[in-house]
Amino acid sequence: MNHDTSTTKGKMAVMAAADNRAKIECAPWETENWRSVEKPLWNWDDYNYRIKPEPPKLKHRTWTAEEAIGQKVRDKATGRFCMITEADPSASTARLSQHWVDLLTLLHAYETLDGKPCGVEVIK
Repeated sequence: MNHDTSTTKGKMAVMAAADNRAKIECAPWETENWRSVEKPLWNWDDYNYRIKPEPPKLKHRTWTAEEAIGQKVRDKATGRFCMITEADPSASTARLSQHWVDLLTLLHAYETLDGKPCGVEVIK
């Protein structure tokens, strides 16, 4: 939760949160160039301060067999790249090169080429 720091009450709330070890960010007034600060100087004339917002809660579900086919993935443990060439919806498995992997293992132990989980993002 962030506070209206144009008021003394809002500024006090942010400073109290910092005193309670909340992560604080600052930005020059009238910009959105927020950056983390370990020890805020509380220069309210030049900077605005806020409690660092929590990232949105993301959750991923496994791909369906149909969604998995054709995906290029990387094994997180070995760094090996492979393509999902077929999938078995009745067994919830996907074929990666020479072996079969269940879709839940695929979600946790593999990632897409851009580093994202092997599943569909669902925002909570």
